[in-house]
Amino acid sequence: MFGDSHTIRMPVSITLANGEKLNGCLLLGRQQKLLDVMNKPEPFIEFEARGGNLLTIAKSSIVSASLLDERKAQNGTEQLRRPEKFDAHEVLGLAKDAPASAIRPAYVEKARLYHPDQFAAHPLPPEVIDYLETMFTAVRQAYEELSPQGDKTAA
Repeated sequence: MFGDSHTIRMPVSITLANGEKLNGCLLLGRQQKLLDVMNKPEPFIEFEARGGNLLTIAKSSIVSASLLDERKAQNGTEQLRRPEKFDAHEVLGLAKDAPASAIRPAYVEKARLYHPDQFAAHPLPPEVIDYLETMFTAVRQAYEELSPQGDKTAA
């Protein structure tokens, strides 16, 4: 897998049973997630240390593994999922005093931008797919919140 062109590098921090902490990249297939790799029956994982050294690590020696950029990745999607932080006008890119006639065009523009099916033919990392789905859901929710009752069926 080390030389495979279908490999992505996921930045992770791994803590070993001896207390050693390794920062680097876990080498994954395009559609794999960290949990997928850790739960596979294979006894080893492929890891690229920060210095570029390629390592094969026994899963039995791993105490914990976490995404290095998990906080950043979750920050964007978690804000959209929290109802107290949800601003329908902001999601659609509209001013608070925007006329009702501007809602549907803004919705269509954002829906086209974030619709996950638009990228179905492209191999995207799972994090990007999750982001697109989250953004599309937020756009749909914003439209449902702002649009007049009669326009909702037209979407």
